[in-house]
Amino acid sequence: MREKRQFERFEIQVPAVVKIPGENGEIVKPDLRTHNLSAGGAFIKLGELLSLGCEVKVDIMLSFEELKTSIDPLGSLILSTTGRVVRSGPDGVAIRFHENYEFKTRPDCLHRNPDGVTSLGD
Repeated sequence: MREKRQFERFEIQVPAVVKIPGENGEIVKPDLRTHNLSAGGAFIKLGELLSLGCEVKVDIMLSFEELKTSIDPLGSLILSTTGRVVRSGPDGVAIRFHENYEFKTRPDCLHRNPDGVTSLGD
């Protein structure tokens, strides 16, 4: 069987936030984690089903030693993009990224909950 993927997939679990447009405004699913990540998309452990074709916004936090500062000791780089759900199941959702994306290094993108879990903000 021939591999259909255009981009190499990396088994990496990093913090993510999924924002789903809804009739009553945007539904934000914070404190998620990716299961794998590629240049073309991600599989995110969501815990609920989403409709195939559903358009979502995604923020994924990556950490880099070179970006660590006293203001941001995690060295955060936020990949912020939109995408479309291409697979949804009990284990999570596969999201194919659109070609629009931006990287954010603002420490104010990050919010720490009392339990120490990092979630991403706007």
